[in-house]
Amino acid sequence: PSQPPPSFPAMASETKDGVEPTMDPSVYDDLPDLETKEEVAAAAATSTKLAIAEDEAFDSSKVVAAAADGAGAGEGDGEDDGIHYAFVAIEKEFSCVKDRELREKFKQWNVDELSRLAAFRFDRRFDDAQTDAFLSDLFNSAAVRAAFVPVGARRAPAPITGKVTGVKYERLSVKQLSMDFFDKVAEEGLVVPESGSIKKRYDEEFEGVTVGDDLREMLLNPDSEHCDLFDDAEKNELLYHVFRRLVVGGSMCQFEDDWRPYLDATKTMYKELVSARRTATGAIAIGSTALAVTGWEGETALWPKDVDHNWCYVLIDPSKRNVIIWYGAWLPWW
Repeated sequence: PSQPPPSFPAMASETKDGVEPTMDPSVYDDLPDLETKEEVAAAAATSTKLAIAEDEAFDSSKVVAAAADGAGAGEGDGEDDGIHYAFVAIEKEFSCVKDRELREKFKQWNVDELSRLAAFRFDRRFDDAQTDAFLSDLFNSAAVRAAFVPVGARRAPAPITGKVTGVKYERLSVKQLSMDFFDKVAEEGLVVPESGSIKKRYDEEFEGVTVGDDLREMLLNPDSEHCDLFDDAEKNELLYHVFRRLVVGGSMCQFEDDWRPYLDATKTMYKELVSARRTATGAIAIGSTALAVTGWEGETALWPKDVDHNWCYVLIDPSKRNVIIWYGAWLPWW
């Protein structure tokens, strides 16, 4: 039976578990345009129409199609739990697209060709307990499938077909938000603090990646003397994940001799992915949920080759009811 178009009620100011973690402003040092919590709440209370930003018009036919096609399974087990999310693609200018210098760096590191970056709005309050249903609905949505197309064999697009079930994922932490997080890399001697130069070493290969410096060797060699420089909790930080993806790059990566471009790009990309705002007290609050998708069951493979260099991150902003997918596939050229 046909389903009625979903409603998009006013968005209350929602924080993760009622907690507003603070962070060092060295990551968010230019946020004068961020809304305060009071401004967000006031806008939401003014009219239900404000739930959908007037400058991001929704195509209702697409919403209906997304709802009808996005009959995702609850709890990742293929069973309907009565909770369904509908999605609509929204326009968002990402810095890695609009900023010429950053765009050139992504091209140099070969993280542009086989990566995907898309943003969507969803129609109901996000609940951590419904994460499985949310992800299933996300990847089964017609609107999402139109904007997010994974990479297939021979580097060709591989549109998602059939029903996606059993989405596997890991929750990432967003507690560590200062770029001081990476100071230990210099303190350990992997880079020269004064110049930013990365220490070189004899070339070795790790899972198809040729490594000739201490920084990439630390990230890729499980037997490295520096592999425990970041503990398991720190490696679970989204900030670490972003840094690792950019430093490792694609199979044709032209790596840096100076690590500062990696830090600058990590900071910029992180700010694109995580939603933050200043509270009435001037503190910076973050409410995003970060998930690393590691696979799914379905007709279409998430990646063409199963390697640790692939990634698929889902960043959920419960307050604005926005979600970002940042995806990358790693394929050798030979």
